[in-house]
Amino acid sequence: MDDQGKKIISYCPGLDEEIRMLDLLNSRGYDVFAAGSLPRLLNALCQNRYDLALFSFASGQENITDLPATVRSLCNLPVIFLVAADAPVAFPGRAKNCYDDFIKCPVNEEELILRIERVLSCHAARKIKHRTGIFKIGMMSFDPVNRILLTPHGNRDLTGIESKLLHLLCLHGNNILTRKLALETIWGENDYFKARSMDVYVTRLRKLFRSDTAVTLSNIHNVGFRLNVKERTDGKNRP
Repeated sequence: MDDQGKKIISYCPGLDEEIRMLDLLNSRGYDVFAAGSLPRLLNALCQNRYDLALFSFASGQENITDLPATVRSLCNLPVIFLVAADAPVAFPGRAKNCYDDFIKCPVNEEELILRIERVLSCHAARKIKHRTGIFKIGMMSFDPVNRILLTPHGNRDLTGIESKLLHLLCLHGNNILTRKLALETIWGENDYFKARSMDVYVTRLRKLFRSDTAVTLSNIHNVGFRLNVKERTDGKNRP
């Protein structure tokens, strides 16, 4: 699971399913902290150590509906509301504009995991889209805003998808860009046909770097891709 090890903070007073839900998440590799009280919750949030917040909402808990806005202001975490069966469908206060998903309880275990994975993936994609700049790739430079690859032999205009994919690869440095993240960020979904299309674009990008032996675009089987740029001894890595 790509999200294994992600840290989740939970504050679900009055939710009968909380213990079972936390056991499930821990068994799936998530690191879950059950806050238990508002002071402990806010103290933990101030440390900005979490990847996702889980809150519950039941009748008579109007005071909890401002928590998502607090989370946004403290650490910009994605938020999932677990809505008790007796809770109104519409959230009062500022909650309606500050959560990423809400799930009506009781919830199927597999659905809960899938919804958490989806929220985490979308949040990661949003953060990536806000990061831009000029990237040095061996002897070339990449301008993601203008979708141009500058090479020693002239400039190459990239298509929208080529540019988005290369941007993701650059943001991951010499680390692996997972297939899942690339597909959901660029195509909006992860399925067989979109994956085959992505492979075509990876092949196109790989051809652009054939003239520079310091740059390799590797396929990590069933995992993702890695844009690896080696340091040169001839100084041609420099802008």
